[in-house]
Amino acid sequence: MRYLCPTVDPPLRLTLINDSLIGDVNCDIEEDRRSSVLLEIDKAIGLEQQEIFGSDLEDRVHQQRYVNLGTLFSRRFIHTKEVGDLRQAIFCIERSVEMAMEEKDSVDLSDTYQAELAERFSKLGDFFDQCFRVGSDLSDLDGSIEALQKAVDTTPGTDAANLPARLNNLSNALQRRFDIDHDTEDLQEAVGHLREAVALTPAHHGNLPTLLTNLGSALLRRFDAGKNLEDLDEAIAHQHRAVELCKPEHPEQRYRVSKLGLVYQRKFEHSHSMDDIQQAIHFKHMAVDMAEEAEGRQEHSSDLSAALHSLAYAFHVKFQETSNLEDLEEAVTIQRRSVQLTPPASSRVLSRLTYLSSLCNRRFLKTQTQQHISEAINVQQDVVDLTMLSTDKPSISNHLETLGRWLGHRYKCSRNAADLEQAVLSHRRAVQYCPDNPQYLSSLSQSLRLQFGCSQQLEHIEEAISRAREGVSITPEGEKSTRARRLYELTLALHSKCEVLTKIEDVEEAVSISLECVRLTQPNDLDEEDRPVLPARLMYFGAALQHRYQLTRRMADLQEAIVAHEKAVALTPELDRNLPFMLHNLCIALQRRYEGIEDLECIDRVIAMRRRMVSEEEGKRPQSPDLPSWVGGLANALHLKFQRSGLASDIDGAVANHTRAVAMSSPTDPQLPTRLTNFANALRSRAELNKSIEDIDQAVDYLSKARALTPNSHQLDLSSQYLALGGAHQVRFRYGHDPVDILLSIEYLREAVNLLSPTQTPVSSSSPVTLRQNARLAIPLNNLGISLRLRFEREGNLSDIQEAISIQQKVVGMTPHDRADYPSHLANLGNSFLYRFGRTKDKLDLEEAIKYQGAAITHAPSDHPQIPARMLNLGLSLRTLAELTRQLPDFDKAIASLITAIALEAVAKNPSLLSHVTDALGTVFHERFKVSSSLEDIKEAISFRRKAVSLLPESDTSPSPRQYLNNLGTSLHTLFRRTGEINHLDEAIAVLQRGLDSVPETSAQTFLRLSLRTNLANTQATRYRLSKDIRYGQEAAVNWRDLALDPALSPWNRLNIAKRLAKLTRKFDTGGCLSAYKVCIQLVSVLSGLEQTIQSRHSALSSISNITLEAAAVAVELGAAELAMEWLEQGRCLVWTQLNSLRTPVDSLRSVNPGLADRLTRLSPLLEEMGSRTIHTSPTPESESGPLDSTGSSLDVDMHIEQKILLQDDVVSHVNLAQEWEAVLTEVRLMDGFEDFLKPPPVEEWFDRIPANGAIVFIVIHQTRCDALVLQSGAIKPMHLHLQELTYDMVEEWRANLHRSLVEEGVRMRGYDRSVEGEEEILRLDDESDPDGRGIRPVQRAGRSASMLEYVLKQLWTRIVKHIVDKLSLTVSKNRVPEQRIWWCPTGSLSFLPLHAAGIYGRPDAVGISDYAVSSYIPTLSSLLERLKSNPGSDTPTEAPVERGVLLIGEPNAPGLTEIPGVKAEVKAIESRLNSRGIPTMALGGEKDGTAVIEAGVSNMKKYTCVHLACHAKQDDDEPLRSGFHLRDGRLKLSKIIQANMSNADLAFLSACQTSTGDEKLSEEAVHLAAGMLAAGYRGVVGTMWSIKDKYASEIAESFYDDLLTRSAAAGGPDVDGRHAGQSLHHAITHGIRRKLDNTPKSLLVWVPYVHFGL
Repeated sequence: MRYLCPTVDPPLRLTLINDSLIGDVNCDIEEDRRSSVLLEIDKAIGLEQQEIFGSDLEDRVHQQRYVNLGTLFSRRFIHTKEVGDLRQAIFCIERSVEMAMEEKDSVDLSDTYQAELAERFSKLGDFFDQCFRVGSDLSDLDGSIEALQKAVDTTPGTDAANLPARLNNLSNALQRRFDIDHDTEDLQEAVGHLREAVALTPAHHGNLPTLLTNLGSALLRRFDAGKNLEDLDEAIAHQHRAVELCKPEHPEQRYRVSKLGLVYQRKFEHSHSMDDIQQAIHFKHMAVDMAEEAEGRQEHSSDLSAALHSLAYAFHVKFQETSNLEDLEEAVTIQRRSVQLTPPASSRVLSRLTYLSSLCNRRFLKTQTQQHISEAINVQQDVVDLTMLSTDKPSISNHLETLGRWLGHRYKCSRNAADLEQAVLSHRRAVQYCPDNPQYLSSLSQSLRLQFGCSQQLEHIEEAISRAREGVSITPEGEKSTRARRLYELTLALHSKCEVLTKIEDVEEAVSISLECVRLTQPNDLDEEDRPVLPARLMYFGAALQHRYQLTRRMADLQEAIVAHEKAVALTPELDRNLPFMLHNLCIALQRRYEGIEDLECIDRVIAMRRRMVSEEEGKRPQSPDLPSWVGGLANALHLKFQRSGLASDIDGAVANHTRAVAMSSPTDPQLPTRLTNFANALRSRAELNKSIEDIDQAVDYLSKARALTPNSHQLDLSSQYLALGGAHQVRFRYGHDPVDILLSIEYLREAVNLLSPTQTPVSSSSPVTLRQNARLAIPLNNLGISLRLRFEREGNLSDIQEAISIQQKVVGMTPHDRADYPSHLANLGNSFLYRFGRTKDKLDLEEAIKYQGAAITHAPSDHPQIPARMLNLGLSLRTLAELTRQLPDFDKAIASLITAIALEAVAKNPSLLSHVTDALGTVFHERFKVSSSLEDIKEAISFRRKAVSLLPESDTSPSPRQYLNNLGTSLHTLFRRTGEINHLDEAIAVLQRGLDSVPETSAQTFLRLSLRTNLANTQATRYRLSKDIRYGQEAAVNWRDLALDPALSPWNRLNIAKRLAKLTRKFDTGGCLSAYKVCIQLVSVLSGLEQTIQSRHSALSSISNITLEAAAVAVELGAAELAMEWLEQGRCLVWTQLNSLRTPVDSLRSVNPGLADRLTRLSPLLEEMGSRTIHTSPTPESESGPLDSTGSSLDVDMHIEQKILLQDDVVSHVNLAQEWEAVLTEVRLMDGFEDFLKPPPVEEWFDRIPANGAIVFIVIHQTRCDALVLQSGAIKPMHLHLQELTYDMVEEWRANLHRSLVEEGVRMRGYDRSVEGEEEILRLDDESDPDGRGIRPVQRAGRSASMLEYVLKQLWTRIVKHIVDKLSLTVSKNRVPEQRIWWCPTGSLSFLPLHAAGIYGRPDAVGISDYAVSSYIPTLSSLLERLKSNPGSDTPTEAPVERGVLLIGEPNAPGLTEIPGVKAEVKAIESRLNSRGIPTMALGGEKDGTAVIEAGVSNMKKYTCVHLACHAKQDDDEPLRSGFHLRDGRLKLSKIIQANMSNADLAFLSACQTSTGDEKLSEEAVHLAAGMLAAGYRGVVGTMWSIKDKYASEIAESFYDDLLTRSAAAGGPDVDGRHAGQSLHHAITHGIRRKLDNTPKSLLVWVPYVHFGL
């Protein structure tokens, strides 16, 4: 509805306005009339002037002429409005008065003449008053008062009838002056004059009502000044009398009645007596009735519209007192009519429209009804339209600002973005007209803030903050109240931003600004609804502190926030509609405090307040639209309490209230998605408590609805929904084991994290400060970690558990220790470490698990409902540690932990939990028995496990009863093994079968079924071995075969099962036996995958690599030699084979699919770099904190958390790279012609690649048998030779004795450089026995190493090598220069013995393998075949040009180690020989080319095809990749050389000690420096098996290079060709040093250590 012209449509209104303008333009006739009157007045003025100045008149006549002239000028002013006419009039009257006063001085004036003089003073006062009204010159008002006072003073008694009027005029002038300078003396005089006037006026006189009315007005004015109620009562009395004296039909009566109503209204405003406001309304109503009666039914009426306006105001005043909506509705209705009756041309139209708009808005604020604010907007739009016709910019801005605020109000009801857009537009226009008005800037900020709430576009809130800051900056600091309002708007804008994007700088500003706002706010400051503003400002100060708490987790911030909210609540009146919001925010702060400390009193207080809020709102009519929010808040509080109490009543109450809250919400309620999300979270918790699939399904359904209702721009809401969806699918996966659920859970949780950090990547940061600043990510990250762990449990993908640990470490880093959820985060991290231990068997993982599980207990309240479960988990982890350490005290710690748990009241009252802990105790005693062999331990285990079974009914459908049967069966099986009583075994089979038969065929209990089946197979196999009944064996084989192939089991478990299957079926199913071993070989590769570091792969292989030899031995025994060869290739030297795969050229693939080739090329160096990382597992001095206590919690859980996070980030990246590599390989192998890409060549292709003069000999050493497998060029299958005279024990004895003798002799010393690590050990050369030995030795003891070496070499010849020579029909070569080559590939302990030197020495007819063939070693056949086709220095792209020359690195004086005197001579001699042949060289450590340092060594190794290292070397058995060569600045580690990727390398000569000594724990992995150099890219390596003699090292090296250069030249190849290195080393030994030293046993120590590896 619009009000300018309500009887016509808008276009007609415009026409009417134009008509009125036309009327103004065509007013010439009226103008002509005024012109003729002025002519007459001017003519009269001229005549009077002639009379005054042109004739000699008597004084009195002269005076009268001046009076007449003054009167004419005043008449002229009426037409001209020129103040000069008034000045002329005043001059004339003043002149007449002066003349009269001169006459008075000479003669006494008569009463008549005095009366005339008084009249002249009265005219003069009137003329001065008119001047004042025109010019507002205060001197004119003073002149008026002076003249009017003289008029009163001059009035004679005979003229008393005129005195009341003159007193009235004087009073009016005094009141006008009082309104200007507020001098109360003027007001006092005014009242006195009017009292006198009233007293002088007869009761029947017609002016008395007017005088009484004016006296009432003066008294009202004096009351306003002095607040003296007597003035007000007297005013009312006079107004009443005026009304009574005036006849009803008198035209002034309605004004007097209205005035009486006004005085009563003013009295009410002071007294608040409802009688007064009722009287006011009564009389104002009378005025309206009188105006209607007097003016009839006119379309427009100024008087009636004014009376209506006054009456509307009275009803508004009454509403402000009563808050009765009916009064406000009456005010709106009356004011609406007042606007309609106001003449369009009236100056009052704008003010009355403005007031109507204000009333409509006030009604909306009361009703929150969209219709009411829409009317306010329509009226305000009319106001704006009218104002736009003027040029009054401040007025335009003011009305535009009001329109914008009204539109903002309507948006809060309609949620129509168009309203916000219009509000912003109105406020922008207001600012454009008045850019420096802080109120308009503040209002623009408010509308932009609301728009941000709708759009979630950051530019909106950024501009809102900017505009609010402008408003604050231009508000004077002295205007405290106004500045506080501006600061409040800035607070609100910052709050809105912090709700969505929490940055510390914004939060700090919000705290500072809101605090200043509170400090500037006075307790009596009110808002537009006359409510105190301080509570709301305190509330937002508290909210800012809460935001800072969320970032910093400083409890002091939260406590201060609670205090602020409590003050806000205390200051808010009980009936204030904002009180629920104050309580709500206090509840939120208290809930956060509860989340931080889990104080039940705190959450109980919250619940009580929320119940009160709900109860009070439910009692209101109509009910508040916020009631669903208050009910939902109560539900959230009950849910929060449940998470601490675990009581079903709490979660049921939460669900019931969420149900109500959602049912109360309208489909368009913007809070509905949030309520659905909270409802779903409660249902999820109840589902976890009751194992209810129905609840979780309903939760997912509600979350889907919530997602559909949420705009994509609402990132915080979406994040909460994705978090809830991820949690719901996580729970559903736990019960249904549907892989889709865990996949969805992970994806939803990742999205939740991403939405919370759209512009940054805090997840990738490990800085403690950064982690704490992103603490709100803790909950979604924690849930993501749990879901990743659950998927790992199901699928066994190592990357999942790696990422879970990495994420959960960050969560722990994000969470302050005093947070209530800190213990749960610790527990989750501990559980993840425990699960990874189950895969990796890495003790460090188990220790970390125990540490975090123990900390989770110590950081939680003793009565926390999760304590029993955590005690149980800790006990099980301690049991696992005890199993690993096999230390009885560790078992006792586990038992103590579980006994503590079983004694808890919460456990005793819960049969399910009690049975669980009881069964766990049985498990610990079972495992303890394995160490103690005490019959009492296994009996205790069975006793506890029987009790666990009995505590739960068989009708229980949970997995627990079947798990307890599984455990009981296992213990019975163990008891049989201890006692041999068959009844225990039969009971075990029966119990396990019973458990297996009762497991439902659902995926939910898949793992339990697998475990039962595994244990049943174990007992069946035992029964088979005992009874030889084939049925038990076949049943066990069927179970084990299925289990070995089931991907649901971990690779470790499958490997162990496959090994058992192979051994079981060897006697009755050879095909099944070989199939089982095939599975074993495949799983060995899986367990040492590329996703691990080389160090970790070596660690894993140390316990499983022997399975390859076992499988090969069985295959040979069963006549499958080719299969044995394949397995030896697939299951040995896995790490070096993987590294070689990463470096294999992909040219053939690139020609077909460049994209895949590029991916492999990109991944290869990344995987190699990640794999070459070394992880130091020993604690640093700073991190050591002693042994674990009984809770496992003595270690500081924050110790090196940043380093641990970085480590886990590397692990996750490594796993992801490995998975991508495998995916690309799978894709490549699907292409035609690439099916065997990067796979070992098939057996049938091997023989064609072997050199014609060569043979490759594999020697398989196993406990069951020993065999040699020989491959020769042109053959079609391996030649098999059963070494019947050889046993595994023999070889192990030879190895041990030789090792012992060498150590005793000081020839082979492990750990010789401990002094470098800081340990004190005096090391020196034994001058007596070996003055020139290369290497550091302790003082030597007299030993028999030479004779032991001679013995071992003889045994190797007679029991192994001689049989192979005979089998190959080899003969002694002419001149003992053999053309035949043998590449040895020994296994087991034989890898540490010198097969290349096998023979009988010390006599004239000495004979050895060197007489028949040149010996070399290879780690695998593939390593040789690859080198046969490689060509160093080819056109393969490299980072830098490669010299076909030799890099010489010599370091005789490595820090901390003894000097090697012969190094310099050796390097110099070799350099001289090479230079003489024109071979490019560089000598580091030589006399010209600088010191031998690590970086120079690595960088130059890339530039030369050959390297010669003369220095100390170190073989590190604990961390093989730390093995290396000692240079001037430290150890050049093998890991660094491997990372360098010497793609064009040819030959490495390692003139150092122990460079081909392997790790006895990794005999099948060739973990030594020589093999490492092969892995780094060198085609051939000369190394040593133990310490070499410095005296002869140079001589052997020089002889080697002389022969190598000769052979290279003769072959026409490169000047230095590594292909001849094997023959050249053979020449340097047999034709050089051996001839010089003869064949004495002692000489063997000089040359036997030298070996050749590779091509």
